[in-house]
Amino acid sequence: MSRFDFVRADLYNQVDSRSDYNKVGDMKLLLRSHSFVALCVFALAITAGVSAIESLDSTTTQFLPLVAVATRRAEFESVVFTGVGEDEHAFTDIQPLDETRLILVRQSGIIQIAAADGTIAATPFLDITDRVAYDSAERGLYELAFHPNYAQNGFLYVAYAHTNAVTSQKTMRISRFTRSASNPDTGDAASEMILLTIPQRNNRHQSGSLAFGPLDGYLYISVGDDNQPETAQQGSVLTGKLLRIDVDSAEPYTIPPDNPFVDDPDVLDEIWALGVRNPWGIDFNPANGDLYIADVGDLTSEELNFQPGTAAGGANYGWPCYEGYEPHDATACAPDAELTAPIYAYGHADGRCAITGGYVYHGQSFPAWFGAYLFADFCTGDLFTVQRSGGQWQVRWRGTIPWLTTTLGYDYVGEPYAGAFVNGVVYKLLPTSAATAQSPSTK
Repeated sequence: MSRFDFVRADLYNQVDSRSDYNKVGDMKLLLRSHSFVALCVFALAITAGVSAIESLDSTTTQFLPLVAVATRRAEFESVVFTGVGEDEHAFTDIQPLDETRLILVRQSGIIQIAAADGTIAATPFLDITDRVAYDSAERGLYELAFHPNYAQNGFLYVAYAHTNAVTSQKTMRISRFTRSASNPDTGDAASEMILLTIPQRNNRHQSGSLAFGPLDGYLYISVGDDNQPETAQQGSVLTGKLLRIDVDSAEPYTIPPDNPFVDDPDVLDEIWALGVRNPWGIDFNPANGDLYIADVGDLTSEELNFQPGTAAGGANYGWPCYEGYEPHDATACAPDAELTAPIYAYGHADGRCAITGGYVYHGQSFPAWFGAYLFADFCTGDLFTVQRSGGQWQVRWRGTIPWLTTTLGYDYVGEPYAGAFVNGVVYKLLPTSAATAQSPSTK
């Protein structure tokens, strides 16, 4: 039996008879392009009155050994933290700068600092709009990763789309910048050192998530398939892969000696894992090094992949051979026994369309979430947690974030925030009882 031949119940690929918009085949492509169409379809989903909660209640165990469970009452409210009245450039990353301030990454190429009350600093932390190719769809500035020793060396790493002004060649760049010597609250835009330049042919499926491994200190990079699905199974290119590089031993980087394909002449040394489509967020559990990979699907399903902290790399997550648990395109695919199945996948019922990755929660405001991985759906804003319990993965619906959710982030103490696409707003997620006592910020 294939490792993908799981017992199904009725949640996965479920089609609700009340939601005709589920049947629009190419809708997913438009939605994940973050186009204006996404807002229109989202509004239709709301007016259709489809309940995301009902689809997860009772008797909806998805794929064994997964147990999908949900609570009916939303556990949080989304309070506006910042962004009202600002431009509509999407937020693509949110993380702490220090004990009181947040870093907000904008798709357009600006990185901002937000104070605890949501006030945005007048001077950007970093402005690289002069080199970021921003197209209001998927291209732009993706994510930022501070070096583990940032306080000492001032290094930060970003992934962004670039277009050569002379040749029009599209690429994704992975670059290092250095904190300004004269102002510690800014990065030096002139200090860029380009680590990787990855050729791109299309405007979609770039990915560009960055994270330092808490156990090994190496930089992990997700690269989408550039809308060329076949490349995810080809070891000769970096698209459709997770990469792992050493940014400390030499400049611009070296290959970790234990990377899984260093002795394979047919696979590039930087590759850590194969078979991903468009990871919209990778994140490590800092407590044990477990890695979560939220991979955006095509027309039928979204998936969440997992790598234990003790893994030696070399996993193949199956795209485009499989989409979620369903066969997709078996051309030039490895045998099923060599593929790693998702720990969770969900269909596009109830208006859901694309997974947005988050992080492992270690805050205090939501005790029931502690140690669980947070993720959301881009279109509906449904927020879920997934956590292993008793040898099984359990998924719980926790509530709904307004608008179109492009990123989930956290502050210094691990409390959650969400970035929206349409209205350029960052929301702070608060327990329902606490949220009712606060007034939305207008900063």
